[in-house]
Amino acid sequence: MRDWGHLRVKALELLREGWKRPDELARELNIRVEDARALLDDLERRREVWRDGPLAIAREGMVA
Repeated sequence: MRDWGHLRVKALELLREGWKRPDELARELNIRVEDARALLDDLERRREVWRDGPLAIAREGMVA
């Protein structure tokens, strides 16, 4: 069983570094691509990431 709270935190840390695709996030977090997509969907619903097609970045990681 996965600790999704921990994965959300780790994903946000990675997304603060810059734009990531689901496959990059999956590789970094050692999860399936489908799970990475679901994680990004969840983070988007929580308004913690910006999405542009398959790419995502943490809202606080964006440079104006």
